[in-house]
Amino acid sequence: MHKIAVIALIRKGKKILLINHYKRGWDMPGGYVKDNEDLISALKREVLEETGAIIKNISIGAIYSNLQAEDIDGQNATKLIVGFNCEYHSGEFSTTREVLDIMFINPENIKELVKDELLATRIDDMLQNDIKYCAYIKNPYSIIVKKTL
Repeated sequence: MHKIAVIALIRKGKKILLINHYKRGWDMPGGYVKDNEDLISALKREVLEETGAIIKNISIGAIYSNLQAEDIDGQNATKLIVGFNCEYHSGEFSTTREVLDIMFINPENIKELVKDELLATRIDDMLQNDIKYCAYIKNPYSIIVKKTL
């Protein structure tokens, strides 16, 4: 079984938005797609829930496939993640019990905040001006296939 998730690389001028998630640390906002929910609606919902932001100019940036099954909501599943590039439109930032902090940063400062190699790689991929596909296993992190589409 596949679980589908979405992530957002949100730009405001030359800066990008990151959240400090209580489990993952600094990362892009995102989450799982609900039953009967389309990808764009899920993306907008997750961004709004995690940051309070409204996004615009949404385009696909990457597709990630975790080939290693893991426990996701009590089910043994692999994960398909669709990454989107978008722009900040409006909204007041608000933290939650899951999101401890929210900030716009210069892309060259990503490595100072994002310590997880998998998450840093996704952000770097999404900063490129092409669409990436990556199949990987998570533990230990290893890329099986990576290509530009």
